[in-house]
Amino acid sequence: MPSACCVAVALTCCLMFARADILEDWIYPLEADVFFAGTFGKQWSHFPHNKSLVPITLEHVADWLESQGRDEEVIETLPHPVTRKAFRSDNPSPVQYIQEAFLQGHSMVINSLNRWSEPGTRVAKDLNAAADLPVDVYMYLTPPHSQSYGMHSDVMDAFMVQLGGSKSWKVCDVTSWMAPGERYDQLPLKLNGTCEEVLMQQGDVMYLPYGTLHQASTSSDYSMHLTVNIERQYYVWLALIFAMIHKVAKPDLTIEAFLASNEFAPDDLENDLYRLMLTVSSSLPLMHRLPGGPGQVGRSSRLLLTPLCNEDLPAEYLPSVKSQLKELLTSLLTILPEHGPMEVLLDGRRMPMLKLVKQLQKKSEDFLGLSNWHVSIPSNMLGCNCRNLTCLSPYLQQESCIMSFLHGQNWTISLQRFQGKRHLCADPLCAPCCWMM
Repeated sequence: MPSACCVAVALTCCLMFARADILEDWIYPLEADVFFAGTFGKQWSHFPHNKSLVPITLEHVADWLESQGRDEEVIETLPHPVTRKAFRSDNPSPVQYIQEAFLQGHSMVINSLNRWSEPGTRVAKDLNAAADLPVDVYMYLTPPHSQSYGMHSDVMDAFMVQLGGSKSWKVCDVTSWMAPGERYDQLPLKLNGTCEEVLMQQGDVMYLPYGTLHQASTSSDYSMHLTVNIERQYYVWLALIFAMIHKVAKPDLTIEAFLASNEFAPDDLENDLYRLMLTVSSSLPLMHRLPGGPGQVGRSSRLLLTPLCNEDLPAEYLPSVKSQLKELLTSLLTILPEHGPMEVLLDGRRMPMLKLVKQLQKKSEDFLGLSNWHVSIPSNMLGCNCRNLTCLSPYLQQESCIMSFLHGQNWTISLQRFQGKRHLCADPLCAPCCWMM
């Protein structure tokens, strides 16, 4: 096994790229439709392999260190796992700087590898094509007898892809959203959960849905792995209803104002609306699912960007979305009183959550009923096709675009643009009339 010093300076091999069928390579022997139907967003899974599926090498790391220099926004040295002290060195050589950090027990993270590295970009592009959700790629290098973090959970789904060395993982079958605010190390016992030890070796892949409790450490070997994040958390029902409640509280809210206010935080425990929704979601697993059911996973963004009267929508999609929203709002109205009178801070005011959900339920009945009328109109009525029908009148413009907002169309796209990420374009036929532009 290479020493920590060798890890920091090794130069081997040539540049290679991930293949287009990357997801099925990673989850073999499962097929993609089986993975999306039974595993994605529901449970963690380990996929052992006997060869590296993403041949990024230590030579690439050394090249990246030289090209990026000491930019801490790109290449980050983590605090020491025991002392928690930051690493300090005046060494001008990026490779030697990392070598010294490794020898002293510090881990390293290369952030958003897909933004400036061709192999990282290829991985993100291929996985985005398979999952149809935004992807971000990070690399972790951990020296022997060390760890990056203790027990924790992440706000996004992730594939852990072991590139070199090995790493021991402890993964639990409970999620942080089952008991918000509780200490992570106490959650498995509190919820009668179990944790499993997994040794990740070169070539292995592990999938973790967001919220899954886990920690990792090295023993006598170093570790180099990718954390490939899938930003599913912005597309699930919890995030959509979170945004819709803001709109109910402030009807003239625009997406620009929403993002500029920092109120859009469907993954921030400091936000009391999110914290409350997370608490009630512990008994509503549907809140953490994508709209439309498992059959729609893999084309989530495309469906979220499609006007709801579009004839190309799957026949079962709209009835499923309507049923899920009705179920969630009805359940919220039942569960919220069990937690006593609860208020949330919105638009600078304390507002009763139960009243907001009741208002949202009333609005949802109005525009869900209208959606039935949308899909019942013959496509040749008024001399236009269904895609153009959404923009025929001011009333239809407003309500059809409320439905678009229900599906996360414009706020998720604008969010990605706001964060400087690549994004898919909204349907130009509907975008001009949408209410959150």
